[in-house]
Amino acid sequence: MVEVNGREVKFKYSVGAGIELARLCPEGDITNLMAYLNDSEAGRRAENRMRFVCILSLMGEKAAAFEAPGYKPTPLTYDEVASLTLEEFAEIFNAAIDAYGRDTHRTVRAIPSKKTEAGE
Repeated sequence: MVEVNGREVKFKYSVGAGIELARLCPEGDITNLMAYLNDSEAGRRAENRMRFVCILSLMGEKAAAFEAPGYKPTPLTYDEVASLTLEEFAEIFNAAIDAYGRDTHRTVRAIPSKKTEAGE
């Protein structure tokens, strides 16, 4: 769990996050997300990562509101993220990256074996 300004921050890579991030990626292609997050120019890289954090925070908060009616979403704002120290920002960026990895994790289901008793 990550806290910012005394509140727990929720992150989620959802369909909505994918749409918003694709709009920011080179050529509007979400497969360019890592290139977007690792821009070679330091200022753009920091800004891109701030936007990534804000989008995943917004979607995490929206999801929490759907899961718990009455929950008031409080996503991180760009200005709030900009006010963090480098250490605090690294912590929330890593948490957002972890959520991205968690939410894009694909599982492969094994197909049951068709072996017969004689062939085993």
